[in-house]
Amino acid sequence: MSKQHIVKYSADEIRRKVAAGESQSDWARVDAMTDADIEAAMRSDPDWSDLAEVDWSTAVAVYPCPSRPFRSALIRT
Repeated sequence: MSKQHIVKYSADEIRRKVAAGESQSDWARVDAMTDADIEAAMRSDPDWSDLAEVDWSTAVAVYPCPSRPFRSALIRT
């Protein structure tokens, strides 16, 4: 069994962490990468290699709506 530590955060919690400077991302390194560097990294990553040919220039970020309680009635006939 994996001893990996998995933590879940809500979008609001992540925004608060980033605003507080708690991001673990090296954004300076990301900003310094060229498009060629990013494409090379994608092609070398087995999780992303199949998506290297996708045209991401028209991609749109879609954020889920907050969930609402759902109630269902089962009717027996």
